[in-house]
Amino acid sequence: MEQPALAVTGAAEEDLFWTLISAGIIAFWYFLVMP
Repeated sequence: MEQPALAVTGAAEEDLFWTLISAGIIAFWYFLVMP
């Protein structure tokens, strides 16, 4: 499972990107449903 540092960094950045997108969607629905 060894990968080059560049590949690991790229995957980590992509995961962070999708985490932020998911958090934004969840927050959007949260504020949409709560009121």
